[in-house]
Amino acid sequence: MSNFRIKNSKKTYNVEIYCNKCGDLIAKDSSFPKADYLTIEKNWGYFSNKDNENHTVHLCEHCYDEFVRSFAVAPIIKKRNVCI
Repeated sequence: MSNFRIKNSKKTYNVEIYCNKCGDLIAKDSSFPKADYLTIEKNWGYFSNKDNENHTVHLCEHCYDEFVRSFAVAPIIKKRNVCI
């Protein structure tokens, strides 16, 4: 869940991002998140009961881990090289 507030006419936005499962605050006031999280965005199409709906979900890492443990087939996980 994301909350957006316009502060003034210069279009400064304060953003609060909450985990949709547990409700914990993930990021606040446009600051760099203190923890990583998953964002899922889905634009539902013609062959669904949600045609023309756009759903956005944020999950903290803990809730993501719980979510993945419920899968019958594990996700594909690839390690990547990080350049600093």
